[in-house]
Amino acid sequence: MERVARQVQMALAEVLVSGLKDPRFQPVTITHVRVSPDLRHSDVRFMPLLGQQGDPDVLCGILNAASGYLQREVGKRVRLKYTPRFRFHIDTQGEEALAMDALLSTIREELGEE
Repeated sequence: MERVARQVQMALAEVLVSGLKDPRFQPVTITHVRVSPDLRHSDVRFMPLLGQQGDPDVLCGILNAASGYLQREVGKRVRLKYTPRFRFHIDTQGEEALAMDALLSTIREELGEE
C-alpha cells in the first residue's frame, strides 16, 4: 500500500503543479498520502507553500471540491484497478514542530544552556 500511496502522491503533485481553474487556489505541498486497504479511499495531507498567503481552510475546501477532477487526472497517470477518492486535510505537524522547537529553545535559554 505504501508503494501505491507514493505513486498517488507523485501523480497528485503533478496534477496540482498545473493548477486548478479556481482563482482562489494557491500552490500546496502534498506531505502525506494514506490509502485504504481496499484502495478506494485516500487521506491526503497538505500544507500551503511557504510564503503563500491565504486561509488553509479555504484551500482545503477548494481541494475537496475538486477531488473528482483530481481523481480522474490521477487515474490517467497511475494504473490501478480503482483510483482512490481523495479526502484532503490540512497538515499541521510542521507548524507544531516549529512551535515545539521554539518552546524548547526558550527553556534552554532560561536554564542557561546553549
